[in-house]
Amino acid sequence: METGNRMNRDLGLVKIEGSRNAYYYLAAETAALRLNVENGFFSVRTLLQENAHLMGAHTTFRLMEIGMQGERAAVIENTQEARTLLWNGALYRYALRQDEQGALFDIEKLPFGKGISCTGLGIENGKIKLYLDQAVEGLCLIAVHQEESIELAMLQDHAFTIETSAFTKLHGLQYELFFKKAERLFPIQVEETLHCMIPFLQEQAASLVKIDMGKQATLAFTGIEEALHPEIYALIAHDGQIEVSGKWNAPLSLIQNCEKTMLFCAGDDSAIESVDMDGDESEFTLHITEKQLEEMQKRFSKRWDLYLELRRGDDVIAMLPIVKGKTLNAAILYEATWGSETLCSLQLSATKQKGNVYVQFLAPVHISKINYMEHLFGHLRIHMRMQQDVSAIYRGLSYQVKIGDAWQSARLQKRGARTLLLKVPCKDLEAMIAQLRQSGLEMMLGYREQRYCYTIKELDYSRIYATFSQHVFQSRRYRTLGKRLYRLFLKLPVRKNKILFESFLGRNVSGNPKYLYEYLCNHEIGKSYRMYWILNDPDETISAPGKKILRRSIRYYYHMATAGFWIFNTRQDSDIIKRKKTIYLQTWHGTPLKRLGFDMDDVNMASQSNIVEYKRQFYANSRRWDYLLAQNQYSADIFRRCFVFRKSLLALGYPANDVLFTKNNEQDIRSLKEKMGIPLDKKVILYAPTWRDDHFVRKGYYQMKMELDLKLMQERLGEEYVVLLRMHYLIMNVLDIHAYQGFAYDFSAGSDIQELYLVSDLLITDYSSVMFDYANLRRPIVFYTYDIDAYRDSLRGFYFDFEKEACGPICRTTSEVVEAIEKQAIWREEYAEKIASFHQKFNHIDDGNASKRILEIVLDRSRQEQHDDH
Repeated sequence: METGNRMNRDLGLVKIEGSRNAYYYLAAETAALRLNVENGFFSVRTLLQENAHLMGAHTTFRLMEIGMQGERAAVIENTQEARTLLWNGALYRYALRQDEQGALFDIEKLPFGKGISCTGLGIENGKIKLYLDQAVEGLCLIAVHQEESIELAMLQDHAFTIETSAFTKLHGLQYELFFKKAERLFPIQVEETLHCMIPFLQEQAASLVKIDMGKQATLAFTGIEEALHPEIYALIAHDGQIEVSGKWNAPLSLIQNCEKTMLFCAGDDSAIESVDMDGDESEFTLHITEKQLEEMQKRFSKRWDLYLELRRGDDVIAMLPIVKGKTLNAAILYEATWGSETLCSLQLSATKQKGNVYVQFLAPVHISKINYMEHLFGHLRIHMRMQQDVSAIYRGLSYQVKIGDAWQSARLQKRGARTLLLKVPCKDLEAMIAQLRQSGLEMMLGYREQRYCYTIKELDYSRIYATFSQHVFQSRRYRTLGKRLYRLFLKLPVRKNKILFESFLGRNVSGNPKYLYEYLCNHEIGKSYRMYWILNDPDETISAPGKKILRRSIRYYYHMATAGFWIFNTRQDSDIIKRKKTIYLQTWHGTPLKRLGFDMDDVNMASQSNIVEYKRQFYANSRRWDYLLAQNQYSADIFRRCFVFRKSLLALGYPANDVLFTKNNEQDIRSLKEKMGIPLDKKVILYAPTWRDDHFVRKGYYQMKMELDLKLMQERLGEEYVVLLRMHYLIMNVLDIHAYQGFAYDFSAGSDIQELYLVSDLLITDYSSVMFDYANLRRPIVFYTYDIDAYRDSLRGFYFDFEKEACGPICRTTSEVVEAIEKQAIWREEYAEKIASFHQKFNHIDDGNASKRILEIVLDRSRQEQHDDH
């Protein structure tokens, strides 16, 4: 109720309690004024705007009502006390009251007297003082905002004293100030412009009360940060210290009665370091000594943010972030002299969003990322993006790269202010990549007399190019050309007998597309089709009669534009247009436990963090699909919703799982183990975890620690088992398993997971959809879910009660995993009912014939369309 009354007062509205179907006007002896009444209110401001010329100094109107019974004086239930309204430079007072005959509306224009001079404005003892050259009895200072008129102070001894408590009565952003005596207003006059500013703390929110007196006297509330806006415009390093020069947006003396301190605050809020500051009304200079820098690095070696602290006694009024001026360079390089092993630099930079300044301790030339690597003419060319501008120190740098057990000197070229190119002799690229996967990119930076070694482990291996053409295909210019060529190829006719296959954007030959392709190769139904595999690696092996297409090549754009069928298992780039005559079979790649698409509330991926944009892109992509596969009815119901899919959804099982029925025999399994080099006398454990959306370092770079303790596994299970590791392809971390040779085998790259299912005796997973495929084999599954609380509640969320329906024990530590493996015979009996229920829910369709069912439906539609065309 209070909020409603407040709204009415702010908007200058008068409430009429009466019939909604009546019309109203105001009647006086000399005028009749029309009223626009909406929802029981009329606006005094609108009334004045239209009729001020018809009103006298004080006019009383009768409120008349015209309704079904004719015209009569309106009767109201509640009167309205006198209020004031500032309009067009004049102050009006109005009220709504009731007499014996009906409602009356009084409005009075308050007269203005001659201006009264103000001789001074300042702050004394935390209070604003306004001085006059004369004493006027009964004179008060008022603040007027639209219809609010609030008394701030009374004149005493030629001065007004405004207590900060008076500001709590003010609600608007800006008020006009007047003197008032006996219902008469007096403008405030000054000989020269006066300013005053004082911090005001109300309900833990800090703001500034600013009074300006010139042609018009005003009082306004403004944010402290907005008023001062401290920014840095220069950096100088000399005489063993850093000098930082900056300026204020407003004179600092306006904020009186406050202590002002410059602070560096550690990024984890663990430490605060104050720095010396001097300056004048408009500018300031900070002095940061080398001793302070050394102490800051010892206390917190990462990022320190710079603030101005305003304090009154023990109360912190505000912490203002310091921002980077437009003319300031992004960073400076400062060679510190402390420490014998660590060579540091100081980077003073700013955030992209707000420009807030921070200090960061880095290596002298810190590598931001490896853009890409290419192997040309016996050299590995490493294109690096640096954290700092290296132009000034480029000639003092040297690099070495470790290849095998030896350090190789690298030729260094500068390609830009922050871009360097290293050329390292490299004859065997495959061996080099194997080393990178094992130990990362080990580098040694030489800078003057010191050496600094570091290792880059987060590498995007898809951006290591064996040929110059691979680099060309990834360049922006070529992709622009490819788009234009694609649109040109779209004018060519569609070839109904051409089928394109692609798995995970050309990463390899795998998944549902692989097994649909193999079915076509081995059955009569596929003999009339020309089949192509889209691949990133031209050396990838495929079985006849298919042909390979290098992804992003000109042939790729041609065949994408003219193919009659697309059979893919992931989303495609947004610049690829599907033609109406092309049939797109989206096979997808799993049964969902984790939320997908439009069912997700948030997204934390390296390539996407905006959930709205993510869903928009997902929706646009799924509009292209003509068919969508589902492993079971459970998946089909979810896919309909989360993909907003309205076309043909085929809940016919997954083609990739056909092999789990056709090759699940002793002879085929033995043959697979021999091909993989797995011991025939040991039982096999497959560890296949999912990826975590938020485990990324930056766009395109993922990192996830190996949480399974292989040392403990080997100690307890090494006599009987071996472990096969199948990490998600998006996880670009380094798996160093040399210490577990003969026990652990890494099959993360270049392996068919269906074959890994077949050769394994037990699966360890977490939330990965591999559980649904593997369950077809009726073999034990152990769930290693060390982060289940965070994953379930914060990251993705689950579609069903995973802990209740899981078909095996849920473990949070490696010790629990080992115990579950050792006692699998016991818990398999305990979980018998859950295993049967799990199989019935998720594996009721898979039977080894999914490929046959799917291709008969999809290809039959194509043949029917061709028949209709003829």
